[in-house]
Amino acid sequence: MSTKYSGTPLLLVAAWAGLLIIFMVVRPSPTSPLSWVLIGSAMFVGVLYIQLSSHEGRETERATVAWLHQVYELVDVHDYRDDGHLAESLDELERRRIIAELRRMPVGSRSLRDALAIVSPDLLDHDADSSRPER
Repeated sequence: MSTKYSGTPLLLVAAWAGLLIIFMVVRPSPTSPLSWVLIGSAMFVGVLYIQLSSHEGRETERATVAWLHQVYELVDVHDYRDDGHLAESLDELERRRIIAELRRMPVGSRSLRDALAIVSPDLLDHDADSSRPER
């Protein structure tokens, strides 16, 4: 996942919505060429959006899996239980900082909890709150 936002999906949704609005305002005859052009264009933009979203989703998943693999290769002290949402809770810059903090720690005592405390202490606060028993 890149830190640079791609506005392409938003542009595609705007184009799709614009085509639908034009279709509703103009109300072309179902047999007219304009009707088919608008319907075909809206379908094309919709399919393009779905493909782009699917591709971006797969890229994000690959990057997340690669990051988690790298983290678990570096961690020596397994003192943080990940519920499967750790990578989702961090942005790309924080992920890079976690890796950098783990590499700075001495081999044999690399702790994910310590790296998280440096980079994103609010995650540890949330983890501590959720692990407290209810009264």
